[in-house]
Amino acid sequence: MKATSTQPAWVSALLDTDLSPMERILLAILARYQGQNGHAYPSRARLAADLGTAERTVERLVKSLEKKRRLTIERPERQGRGMHNRYIVHAHPKGRQDCPPSTPDKGDTDVPLPDNKKGDTARTKRATTHAMSRGCTRKSKSVKESMSEHASRLSQLLFDLIRQRKPDCKPPSLREWAVVVDCMIRLDSRKPERIEAVIRWCQADTTPRGPNGFCWANNILSTAKLREKFDRLELEMDASAGRSGQTPEAAMPVYRDSSGRTPRELALAGLGGGAR
Repeated sequence: MKATSTQPAWVSALLDTDLSPMERILLAILARYQGQNGHAYPSRARLAADLGTAERTVERLVKSLEKKRRLTIERPERQGRGMHNRYIVHAHPKGRQDCPPSTPDKGDTDVPLPDNKKGDTARTKRATTHAMSRGCTRKSKSVKESMSEHASRLSQLLFDLIRQRKPDCKPPSLREWAVVVDCMIRLDSRKPERIEAVIRWCQADTTPRGPNGFCWANNILSTAKLREKFDRLELEMDASAGRSGQTPEAAMPVYRDSSGRTPRELALAGLGGGAR
């Protein structure tokens, strides 16, 4: 896929409305990996890392894109270490989808993808977050607003709990955090209630364990890390609830504000019947 005079090839891929959100993201990533000859050679493991998903998901998406004639895949004759597929990205068959004009303060920027060199972890995360934020499913206005509200609330919750332990921590970009949470809800099919339960549980896990003093509260300091470790966190939360004979919700730590009161006590206080 060649870049046009008005927009890069990876933007055209993200605007391809005939593809699913994950297909758009993968096609955009492959377009960015293309060299001057129009070929891309990333490994399946590299694509999985860029997408933040499993290799089998990448394989399924690649097959779907090949079936839809967005990709040509030239597989090596010999299989083994260092032998990668050659991907050729094709333009939308119905014509290029133009991107709306950019504004000086909100214009699209060409996000660099990693070139497999050491030290590219941060660039990978930024590129993946940007791509996912551009490729979310288009839903009705009411559903989209509801999703955004959950994402913003949960991002603020995580930051508030971190700030309770370290008041001078550097404020993050809550918008970027919310993009990741939104992807957890839309793309990963995580329920907002479970995300909130895991956030509260991991931020209450402050007891050091092992020779390195490991605890989840000191390791989950962003929504990107929360998404990466979510399955493990959820399993450990449920396991701890099972050991104590409680449901995961009952085993969740009770949130208290700076005055030491729970949300229920605060609500009762507002009605005139709570603890003073």
